[in-house]
Amino acid sequence: MRPLFILGGVAVCGSALAQLPDVSVFADLRPTLTCRKDEVPFVRWLDPEGRVSIVGLKLGLENGAKVKVTQRMQRVPGDSDQLDEAWISINDEWILGKQYLPFGLRGLYRESVPAISFNTQLVFDSIPAEAALFDGGEARPRGFSVRLGRPSFGVSIASGDHLAVQGTSLLPFRTPGQAERKGGGWTLALGADAQVTVGSARFEGEVLLLRGPQFPTSESQAYTTIRAFFRAAPLPYTLEAMYSHDWREDEGILGAATTIPLDAKTSLRPLIRFDRGGLREAAVTFRLKL
Repeated sequence: MRPLFILGGVAVCGSALAQLPDVSVFADLRPTLTCRKDEVPFVRWLDPEGRVSIVGLKLGLENGAKVKVTQRMQRVPGDSDQLDEAWISINDEWILGKQYLPFGLRGLYRESVPAISFNTQLVFDSIPAEAALFDGGEARPRGFSVRLGRPSFGVSIASGDHLAVQGTSLLPFRTPGQAERKGGGWTLALGADAQVTVGSARFEGEVLLLRGPQFPTSESQAYTTIRAFFRAAPLPYTLEAMYSHDWREDEGILGAATTIPLDAKTSLRPLIRFDRGGLREAAVTFRLKL
């Protein structure tokens, strides 16, 4: 099925680019220094929350179609190439190409795979729905995913093979850059997510259940994560507190972070996490947007 995505993308892009496009080139760089318990400090182009450094371009076409192509500065383990996204959007409904799959808040489960996705609203109560059919190739993520709900609350399901294998998923329970072995992962992912604002504070939470492990040595998993965002008046910062729990291992991870703007294009993001053994990791991300 993956060749169909590629051939379809080439055909659609070819016809679309026959028009005169509005082109913009950009970069979003996140070099990160990370110190982890019992490890030598290291620098990656990937932050502790699974966001990668990218360079890319966007095209807006006269017929309303949009094209986006982004390249990662560093390959993410569990993925087959360094493309982050490469898709064309038609009427903001259909998206064809490599893209992040619709699932929850794209926090615990965050994977970029060649896919055909569709955004719509259910007839009853006008509930937004996102669905994707994806195929990453042999022994890579393959199947479908759906998220139903509004930003305030939603439920998600993904079914297929080799789910949650990329190094941008299941953070902070594994480190950015770690991934399941090729051919591993799970066959079913179930999720629920919610966001609520109380006064000047905002809270968000996510639950992820993984079933059908594809290696005999793997097991079904259950994870939750909760984040709280507070304005640190009079400072122009938002303080973040986070708690994540691995229910199979009965392990909790407590963390805190903030983003410190330096100017309109640069910022620093310190982050620290603790587990039952004490300091788990400390990281500082320098972000540059061009």
